[in-house]
Amino acid sequence: MQIASAHATKCTCSHTPPTSTFCSPTFPINQPSSRAVTTDHVQQFLDILKSLSAKEGPPPPPPAAADKVKSEERPARASKLELKTVDEVWDAKAYEYKVVESITPPDEENELDQYIFVVRTRIDKKTEKRTHYIDLKSEGLRDVLRSVLQDVKGICLREEKPSVEQNLLFHYLPDLEAYRSNHAALDDSTLRHLDLLLDFIKKTYQSTTERLSALLEKHEITYDLLWALFKPNAIVYTTCVGTDKPRCVKYDFGEERKQMNGVEYFHVGCHYLDSDGKVFGEVSTALGIEKFRGTKRINFLGVFPLPYHQKEKETRAYLDKCGRKFLKLINVHHCQYQGMAFYMKKNRPVKLFVNSRIIVDAAYFREANPNYAKPSIDEHNKESSSNHGWLYLGGDDDSEKSSDSVKSNGMEPSDVKGDDLLICSPTVLGFSLGIKLWAEFAVDDVRDIEWQPAALTHLQIPQKKKRAIQALLEAHMKRASSNSFSFDDFIAGKGLGFNVLLHGPPGAGKTLTAEVLSEYFQMPLYAVSTGELGRTAEELEERLPLIFERASKWNALLLLDEADVFLEQRSIGDINRNALVCVFLRTLEYYQGIMFFTTNRVKQIDDAIASRIHFKIKYDNLGLEQRRGVWDYFLGKAATPQGPPVYSRSGLEFLVEKQLNGREIKNLASTAQALALQEGVQVAMSHLEFAIDAGEDFERDVNGAGPKEAMNGYF
Repeated sequence: MQIASAHATKCTCSHTPPTSTFCSPTFPINQPSSRAVTTDHVQQFLDILKSLSAKEGPPPPPPAAADKVKSEERPARASKLELKTVDEVWDAKAYEYKVVESITPPDEENELDQYIFVVRTRIDKKTEKRTHYIDLKSEGLRDVLRSVLQDVKGICLREEKPSVEQNLLFHYLPDLEAYRSNHAALDDSTLRHLDLLLDFIKKTYQSTTERLSALLEKHEITYDLLWALFKPNAIVYTTCVGTDKPRCVKYDFGEERKQMNGVEYFHVGCHYLDSDGKVFGEVSTALGIEKFRGTKRINFLGVFPLPYHQKEKETRAYLDKCGRKFLKLINVHHCQYQGMAFYMKKNRPVKLFVNSRIIVDAAYFREANPNYAKPSIDEHNKESSSNHGWLYLGGDDDSEKSSDSVKSNGMEPSDVKGDDLLICSPTVLGFSLGIKLWAEFAVDDVRDIEWQPAALTHLQIPQKKKRAIQALLEAHMKRASSNSFSFDDFIAGKGLGFNVLLHGPPGAGKTLTAEVLSEYFQMPLYAVSTGELGRTAEELEERLPLIFERASKWNALLLLDEADVFLEQRSIGDINRNALVCVFLRTLEYYQGIMFFTTNRVKQIDDAIASRIHFKIKYDNLGLEQRRGVWDYFLGKAATPQGPPVYSRSGLEFLVEKQLNGREIKNLASTAQALALQEGVQVAMSHLEFAIDAGEDFERDVNGAGPKEAMNGYF
């Protein structure tokens, strides 16, 4: 019976786990079980587990069910005709900005959707500066702003619930009111939502409007209201960095910033229209206004809205003219230039005066100077910044730098009109054929070339040779244009150029020949001195192909003046000059253009060079009739505003009898003109005689006046 009672005992549950899978019977340890586990034991164990589960309570509902309950309680979007004000602060732990306010906890942020819009104030994590945003919840109000602000850069209203900086709506308050008046047929809900926004903007900026109106009546502004002075897409006036000529840009955005040195300033982002020779479109740039105290005249800021310019009408007309000219200069053009030009070096403009023919070629400029950056308006030097009223941002500003790349905006040059003409680039990129320099040239100072084809008639060389050189050049140009070179070399691409050697004494007209042929054929003349090619074979091998490339690209006549160092006979002892001649010969083989060489020492020319010359012209000292022709030509160019030179026939004969070469005659005529201009009169014989006497004094000092006079110099 003892065994039976032991089997009848039920298992009990304790907090201490059993030593076995099931409850242990109360048998002695060494007594083996005489019966197996029955189904009753299993049922008892299941009953215990069931009772434990019942004590823990029902499981939580599935997440989907919980969301369904929550969504049923959530108010509809834009259901309250109210606005809501919240703050957005930086959460260092979550590493993001979070919305906080006294009523709605952050985890219920979606409840803000019930308002028409939410005024959100972001508190910057570093500066604690407050920036106010309007978070649009109303779909109707969102669509209204999409229409009114469609041309504003830097905002995105295509989102479902977009945000707009609050100050932006202040600028467009008149536009929103006009939209309200012109769209009275909108649904009642949208009109109520728009009225709520208008009422909020008016009340919020009431004091700002009163202050601003009082200042603008006097054409003054304070630093803290600069943001209210510039409206997006407004035409903003300033001046060009390198030429100081008027220019305009279009305003995009503005904000207060601080340089690394602690200087606070108002940063203005803007853009203008430009072309890199391949793409036409917008270029972003920037400018800054240093923080100032009190009030300041608006037109003293250095950069300000164009309507505040004292001569707005004249400035608009000037920039409209420049804009139209810029559009005509977009491709490659050969022009005349007289004025200030500049190029950027270490973020500073290097200014220079240019009076020469230029090639406008933005695409080739970029190719030849791939790292060149056109100046931002903020890259003025410190001296000019204090004079003009803008802030020097230089190279140590921690803000983003202006983008120099041209981005297409879908606009073609032919589409530009109205105010867009005012924001065209004030400069074009090109190359000066006079000073051999890539630079930026003021559009206003670019002129069409007044060609002088009649100058060929004044060229003092035999008529037979003159007609021959004309015919040969015309034939070569015709073959080049049709690509029909019947006398090509055995190797393709070699020997397709046309080389002309001009040899004779100084001042006989060698250089003038190339110049007048350029006028006659209306082609650029690219004159190169031997110094530009370098002194070593390595420098020559690097520079000569670039010069040939430019001349070919611009279809220019190439003149190598005083080319003796490259033409002279090679010798055994001078290895460096031999290398120069070899490089020159090898490179010359592949040049396909027209090239002129001038030299005074034709007897020492290298045989290999001589064999590559297609036509040779010899020049002698000018005879009496030739000097008369040269004097006629240069005196004809020596006019002043008061009229042409005044001289008698006997006076001309006096000039002709002087043993002068062409260059000396040119210099004398130029000197006489300068003297007459200074006096404000026409060129007269007195000016010419004074110039001749000065030259003869110099000759006597150089060459001496004879043995007796030389001996007197010792006493």
